[in-house]
Amino acid sequence: MTGRGRAARSADPTEAPEDVVPAGRGGEGQISRGRPSLPPAPSLARHSSHIETGRWHPTSLGCRSPDPRGRRRAHPSSRHMQIVEHDSFIVVGIPVRATWNELWQAVPTAWAQLRSRIGEIAPRADDVLLDVSLEQDGGKYLQLVGARVSKAERVPEGMMAVEVPAQRYIHHRHTGSLPAIAEAFGAMYAWAEEQAVAAGSFKVDSGYPIEDGESADALPHDLFVGVLPETDWREVRV
Repeated sequence: MTGRGRAARSADPTEAPEDVVPAGRGGEGQISRGRPSLPPAPSLARHSSHIETGRWHPTSLGCRSPDPRGRRRAHPSSRHMQIVEHDSFIVVGIPVRATWNELWQAVPTAWAQLRSRIGEIAPRADDVLLDVSLEQDGGKYLQLVGARVSKAERVPEGMMAVEVPAQRYIHHRHTGSLPAIAEAFGAMYAWAEEQAVAAGSFKVDSGYPIEDGESADALPHDLFVGVLPETDWREVRV
């Protein structure tokens, strides 16, 4: 296993609220159903075709939802947000390294490749796909669309395996439409500010179906935002 992760972020970590909940052992906070994301998106309406495919949506980039008067909008589900402690997990999938403008074409292409090669990823931990926003470096974003595995026995050609260490997250289970995920991520950052929690840029959006024709709205999406200080992910080489 070689360490290749995000550069350490300098931030003042703030104490989390007292109601820290363990994740990955049952309950709403677990990622085992399959679970990530990317940067602030331009107009969602302008790119609705990407949203409707269920393959990718700009909120995976963690955009926020300010109102016209410059204040963040309250989200009706904010009361369901919480800090969770999540065990480490491994994701194997198709990496995408691209500029913001290139992502609109590159990420949907990666989703199509992933679904056509899903049988090569084993042993899968579940049948739910996830989108992980790993890092931004020099104007390029590194995104990973893939599936969780119970262990990394092999990494198929052209794919990447990443181990995400145990760490704390803001968690929210989204049960609405894909376009509404953008607002949900924005609300998670707004909630973090209200609770004096230092939110990072590492994000997970889990809840995409394996079958291309199945609606991505059919499953709940577990959304996670890392709490600072974030622990660097590691690339797994087999």
